[in-house]
Amino acid sequence: MIQGLEGITAIFLISFLSNFVLYLVYKKFLKKRMDILLEKIKSYEERVNEISSPKRKERVAKKISKEIDSYTSTLRSYVMMQSLLLVILYIIDLFVIFGYFYFDMYFPFYIPFITVYHNSKVIIPDGSLWEFIGSYFIFTALSLRSNLKRF
Repeated sequence: MIQGLEGITAIFLISFLSNFVLYLVYKKFLKKRMDILLEKIKSYEERVNEISSPKRKERVAKKISKEIDSYTSTLRSYVMMQSLLLVILYIIDLFVIFGYFYFDMYFPFYIPFITVYHNSKVIIPDGSLWEFIGSYFIFTALSLRSNLKRF
């Protein structure tokens, strides 16, 4: 069991590396495919918007709606793959944290149901879990940032 400052540092490092892996997977494999799909969807939408006649616009939109739907579905599946990879990495990291890291965190004041008194000090039991959750709040925004700015 790793405790203390080494444990805190290791948990932050584990969560950072997991989110970095997710970012690399997105950058190397998903970004190009998602960009191509977005360009195709935009081109179809521009094609429909350039038509001025309402009847012709409706006919063309009806004709290409299946293609747009298939591209949109594929785009959603790529976003779902990224989300599933994120959840899988979280679960793996959680098992690593529970298996190798355990420490209590000292807290400056008492909060009912979260903190307990131990040897006249206020601690948060299972502090490693709370730090793991906090580190993912910090680093998840970094790994999903490039994906969020496009929608």
